[in-house]
Amino acid sequence: MLILLQLCVFVLWSFLLWSGLQVVLRKRPALAQWSTGYWLALFCCTLPLWPPLKWQQEWVIPAALLEPVAGTTAYWTAKVMHPGLSAQLHWSELLLMLLSCIWFSGACWRLWQLRQQWRRLSLLSAQADNLVLSAVLQGINPAAADQLGAQLAKLQIKQQQGTGSPFVFGLFRLSLLLPANFSDFPPAERVLLLQHELCHVQRCDPQQLVCWRLLAALCWFNPVVSKLEAAFVCAMEFCVDRQVLASQPELALSYGKAMLTSLKYQQHASQVSAGFTQQQLDEQFYQQRLVQLFQPVPLWPARRLTALVVVLLLLMLLGYLLLSQVWGQHAAPRQWQWPLQQVEVNSAFGVKSALRQYRPHSGLDLAGHTGDEVRAVATARVLIADDSTLHPNLGLVVLLDHGAGYQTLYAHLQQVNVKPGDRVLAGAPIAAVGSSGKATGAHLHFELLHQGVPQDPMLYLPALP
Repeated sequence: MLILLQLCVFVLWSFLLWSGLQVVLRKRPALAQWSTGYWLALFCCTLPLWPPLKWQQEWVIPAALLEPVAGTTAYWTAKVMHPGLSAQLHWSELLLMLLSCIWFSGACWRLWQLRQQWRRLSLLSAQADNLVLSAVLQGINPAAADQLGAQLAKLQIKQQQGTGSPFVFGLFRLSLLLPANFSDFPPAERVLLLQHELCHVQRCDPQQLVCWRLLAALCWFNPVVSKLEAAFVCAMEFCVDRQVLASQPELALSYGKAMLTSLKYQQHASQVSAGFTQQQLDEQFYQQRLVQLFQPVPLWPARRLTALVVVLLLLMLLGYLLLSQVWGQHAAPRQWQWPLQQVEVNSAFGVKSALRQYRPHSGLDLAGHTGDEVRAVATARVLIADDSTLHPNLGLVVLLDHGAGYQTLYAHLQQVNVKPGDRVLAGAPIAAVGSSGKATGAHLHFELLHQGVPQDPMLYLPALP
């Protein structure tokens, strides 16, 4: 159930971050044009999915219980038997399987849609006519033509059969697809449109957008990922506009005209457009872009952005450490109880005696009569319930796993009422006191282990009367 909890926290945490981000952007509009910040925000959203520092290893038989029989048949029986416990499915495991199927089906559907869009664009690119560089640069100022020619030579330039807006398509081998009416644009506007697309290439925007679309498809159950993708697209266009006009602000009017003309042709275009790498942007977005051309929002200095990134990374590290602690402790029993109704300790933890060859006692020996009811000290899952997995000296045993690395052992039993894979509640009867194995009389040998290390049960169990 840990993965289900993590996914729920992932969605809730993403919504909280998105809400907080909207508040910050209202107060600091300049940050909305920082495209890298949305990658950082997505990285922050995945914080609950990171594995904790000490990933909890459930269903592990403690080595301390296997040391006396290491190298024997019983040792290997224990190691092989243990993974078989997963064969008995619990309702939580069935729920996990159902939700996994739902996620997989949704991801496959979204990826299939993505594949269809990519296929249509590939077909459009294949049907387009190849253009020579001289035809593209015809009528352009020689100085600008030389500068653009060096960069355009790295791309495959093609001309669509219809009108529309120029766009770059591809992943590794990029193609620049120009509309059929591209030559109708004034030379100054053509230069600006080409510079716009080349900026996208320099920033690796086509590859970034493909990554965003893939992540949004895989995380279809989390709407925040799609919202971040849309915000990244807007920030990307703002950044490219600013970069194109950085050295030539006097061309803002021509740039705006070229943008509006491309948008008009794009709305009337009947063929496939750059829908794979760019979402359908609304009219308000283009209005903001036009305003930005003449009234640019002051950007934050590089030092402030660097300090902001450092602070966010430190906060993420702190959150990661806190979540690691939560994931590692979420299943730990809050309260323990004694395994017998009448408690009398015959041999305490750590006591040495000749019967054990003067080795420290790894648990408690509790006095009892044959047939006395043995109860689970906390809610758990049964790992072992037999007399053949562990050392024969322990006789008939039951080993329970309580989560968060806690396990308890009940040995020298007369009979057991559970089987491996069962879930038992705190106080549920699991066995009966006996004298099986190497025992001087009827009693219960009880051990409590944490991360495979025997602990003094008296530190966990309620105080004796």
